[in-house]
Amino acid sequence: TNNEEMVKMYHRVEACVCQNPSRLMHNEKGEAYIPSIPFSEMLECLKVFCDRADIVIIDPITKLDCDLTGGKKHEQEEQFVKGLKAIAESTDTHIMMIGHTNKRSKYNGKEANLAIDDIAGSVAWNRFCQYIFLLDYHEEREAEATVGIGMRKQVKHKRTLHVSKVNEGSGKGQRLAFDFVSGPNMAELGWIKYEDN
Repeated sequence: TNNEEMVKMYHRVEACVCQNPSRLMHNEKGEAYIPSIPFSEMLECLKVFCDRADIVIIDPITKLDCDLTGGKKHEQEEQFVKGLKAIAESTDTHIMMIGHTNKRSKYNGKEANLAIDDIAGSVAWNRFCQYIFLLDYHEEREAEATVGIGMRKQVKHKRTLHVSKVNEGSGKGQRLAFDFVSGPNMAELGWIKYEDN
């Protein structure tokens, strides 16, 4: 209803959106790549970003490289997590760190349940997190899902989002069914009922 107010709001949002620094970066072979960044340098960036953003996404956390600064990996990760926690609390910013599962060549293409050693990263991340979201890629499955305000229906899906409670988080063990709607775009199909409920 107020165009001037909308423009002001847009500029406030625009000021909080940071551009992806790795976009259109290419190596000497012309291949797109994401450069690694030292833990200490990332903390300095976060001091700037978190001061003006509500949410910061680090994707992927495996590009935070301890080899660029030297020292023991677990000590650097722990120091980074402590710094990250202090920045998040002092700026009231939500920080989402995205990791990827390790290559699962040991299963020779067979589908197997994810195990803790499939997750990239160390226990330092676990101690910092309140929630872990894990998007599981699998063959098409059928499950009973709750949608809307309690309606249940059978859904077929190829992706499952697992929500794990860690430390002070809530909502332990939730599962959400997702599937593709067009191209790479996915839609939530509903909350999956556990077999033992």
